[in-house]
Amino acid sequence: MRRAAHQLFDNPKVLDDPIAVSILGEKAQAQIRLDERKMRRRASRYVRAFMVVRSRFAEDTLAHAIGRGASQFAILGAGLDTFAYRNPYDENRLRVFEVDHPATQKWKRERLVAAPRASFSWFRRFAFGAMARRVAKAGEPFQLFFDPAKLANELRRLEFNKVEDLGADELNERYFKDRADKLRLGGGMGRLISAVV
Repeated sequence: MRRAAHQLFDNPKVLDDPIAVSILGEKAQAQIRLDERKMRRRASRYVRAFMVVRSRFAEDTLAHAIGRGASQFAILGAGLDTFAYRNPYDENRLRVFEVDHPATQKWKRERLVAAPRASFSWFRRFAFGAMARRVAKAGEPFQLFFDPAKLANELRRLEFNKVEDLGADELNERYFKDRADKLRLGGGMGRLISAVV
């Protein structure tokens, strides 16, 4: 829903995802539009910013990997991620694999069939707690927690190359700089790490 709200309320787009709205179905789309005021609140914008920058960062990292010869992309915990359905690369150049709970994948396929085919700190604790409760209620509770510095060091120790560790400030500078709509990560929320095998 956050990626869909980004398509409806934010300009310019950090993540251009024409399927994000349609995959939700008419009822959820109507709810997002009805909640426009709520979606424009600062806390909502912060969470939305993290959701879209997470996907954008992964896709930017993928583009670099393809440039180095990668030909497969696995999306773990794919949920309603839409990359496999808007993959800009030829299938012979990049094969995309989604991994998720079978019931989630079944529900996603049903949503895709039903969608319009043409559109193929305190705050941080609060936000994290709210997100943890939400995913636990959906039957997919958080299982692992990482200290960012320790994780980056562990990746280097395991001989991963080019470990890129970006916090909210770096992500804001890269993806949200000079935006008139003030969409950005906030409250220190959001950290993304990539590493090359």
